[in-house]
Amino acid sequence: LEQGRDSRRYAMFAFGGSGPVHGCRVAENLGIRTVICALGAGTLSALGLLIAPMAFDFVHTDVALLDDLAPDAINDFFVSAQAQGRQQLKEAGIDPAAVTITRYADLRYSGQGYEIGVSLPDGPLTEASRAGIATLFAAEYERLYGRVDPDKRIETVNWRLVASGPSGEVPLDRWGETVEAASSGQMRKGSREVYFPELGKYVETPVYDRYAMPPETSVAGPAIVEEKESTVIVIPGWDARVDRFRNLIVERRPARAG
Repeated sequence: LEQGRDSRRYAMFAFGGSGPVHGCRVAENLGIRTVICALGAGTLSALGLLIAPMAFDFVHTDVALLDDLAPDAINDFFVSAQAQGRQQLKEAGIDPAAVTITRYADLRYSGQGYEIGVSLPDGPLTEASRAGIATLFAAEYERLYGRVDPDKRIETVNWRLVASGPSGEVPLDRWGETVEAASSGQMRKGSREVYFPELGKYVETPVYDRYAMPPETSVAGPAIVEEKESTVIVIPGWDARVDRFRNLIVERRPARAG
């Protein structure tokens, strides 16, 4: 949206405990027609913690003009940080052959109050590196903001190194097999009176057990889909279906002609 893109061209991903509760109405406000609700949306942060690569970040702050780059000091920092990062990952049980080293510079135009991260190429920095870093910054700045200011001087803020191990893996095509096995198998749990402001009244609304909904299941809104970590509200005019990864795909129903 900050780059002027049309939200109506995208699907919305609803995460967290409350995301699936409010997803359809937020999507309506943005003109979005599809909301994707992952199984276990309220635990996605925990899932991310489990599969994110173990990593150590090192930062050397040096607010200065890029033209005044002192490469020896920065190279010393990168060498020391890389050795320390590899040692810490080794002590954590990460195979040294699986370690990835990434270096960044946080840069901005002189006088700005914020900076952007630019990935640096491998190898020691030299005074000749200034031009290459300036080119990388200009390309990233233009990608983010659609313009550059070649007359402004570039300022360095931080030099950063990240030492990381491999990411964890989750077999998404098997996601949900254990909860499906534990389910009672009764997809519809019952119904209850629910107030929908779209209708301006209470409506007797079916309530479904998310864990008992196999792939290819479809339900028409209004509906409530319950799980342990969240609740999906399918508002009037929207329908939901379960895909093969156990995501609940909630879509605005096409308007009838005439």
